[in-house]
Amino acid sequence: MDHDLDIPSLATCTTCRFKEDKSNYWTAVMYFKHPNGTFFRVPQIPNHWVGETNGGMTVYYIQPGGQKVTAFPKGFRMIVGDPSIRTGVPSDTAKVDSWALSFRCWDSVDPFDPSNTYPPGAARFNSMWPTDGSQPLVLSMGDPTGYGQHGDYLFGWEGDSLQRAMDKCQDGFGWPEACTELTVQTDAEINACVQKPLVDEKVENECKH
Repeated sequence: MDHDLDIPSLATCTTCRFKEDKSNYWTAVMYFKHPNGTFFRVPQIPNHWVGETNGGMTVYYIQPGGQKVTAFPKGFRMIVGDPSIRTGVPSDTAKVDSWALSFRCWDSVDPFDPSNTYPPGAARFNSMWPTDGSQPLVLSMGDPTGYGQHGDYLFGWEGDSLQRAMDKCQDGFGWPEACTELTVQTDAEINACVQKPLVDEKVENECKH
């Protein structure tokens, strides 16, 4: 993608809570694999401060220790993790990246404990969990280990909106309404921003591999 493209002017809407954020955030989707070979997409749910949106994720922009933070420049993009990794040890950056991206059930003691990787929304699958002890969760690129979890980011904030927010919004709880520098969208506005499928492929609910 051309670095000179003005993403905010090209975007027609955003599913982000702040209207000024037209950035692209992406992580691999998680599926539950049934014994019969079909897959069910595990719901991805943001934290309770974000609202009642149709899925999504929670993204934090943090000022470490109150230090001055410079916003990303136009054209900035970033990839975290490696989708090809399938094995590792606790010190591997791939596992740290995966935990930082999406795993939130932490005991506050050991960030590398395998039990920390229980995904949000997975409780609904209790009655379908394999009785043979096998692990039924798999990421959308075919990874059943979690080591290949990765995320992509393409900067798309309007003008100096992110810099103003980093300078003036100091709420430590992630409550969007606390940042008066930015425009907060309603759930209806967010849910109305939908990309029509470009490929005729079933990826929601139960589907065949």
